[in-house]
Amino acid sequence: MAIVPHTPGRLAEHYAFDIFHTVHLGIGRNFLGSALALLSERESAGNVDERFNAITEKYLTWCAATSHPPITHKITKDLISWPATTDYPSGPWYKAELTTTLLEWFESLDGNFDADDEVMSLAMEACKSLNSFVRLLFRSGAWLSAEDGGLAAQFACRFLRRYSQLASWALRAAIMDPAAEAALPTSYSAYLMEGFPSSQEIFEPGLLLDTDIRGLYRQAL
Repeated sequence: MAIVPHTPGRLAEHYAFDIFHTVHLGIGRNFLGSALALLSERESAGNVDERFNAITEKYLTWCAATSHPPITHKITKDLISWPATTDYPSGPWYKAELTTTLLEWFESLDGNFDADDEVMSLAMEACKSLNSFVRLLFRSGAWLSAEDGGLAAQFACRFLRRYSQLASWALRAAIMDPAAEAALPTSYSAYLMEGFPSSQEIFEPGLLLDTDIRGLYRQAL
């Protein structure tokens, strides 16, 4: 690692949380937990298990049609740690590929919801922005050009804005009671307690801190 360009005598500052773990095993899992919970509430099947069975069938059908390994063969309330509607849903899995696949599948549902369904519209915009952000990073080289860096930052900031709007909506709708806030997990997040960074600042060293995601919910109040 010593051959990597760095400030002389300050190599340790080069090491930071990498964006892929931050997304795929961090905020991406938290987002998907809520997104899948919202999706289940829009299924017409009877009880919650039947609704998740319907989601599973759609997911597996898409995986087969697009040659995506499903990673999981059953989407359930247990998969998103959601035993009751008063609990905070979040993906507890440790396979980053599952986050990638679920995000791509969720994006494929674009256009399947009512035009006046504001919450699902926000969730879809968040998903598409996050996917665009990750795709851009994967197809780029080890070092981003100024143009790609600016575009990636725009995608990331758009995701964070939509995520914040969804958090604000959740509080206003009283989906989570005050006692549930204490159970919110922590996540690596580019969202800072004092607000969003600018698109120019988002990739600066030290920004991707181990930020308490509860701050996002408090910020929305």
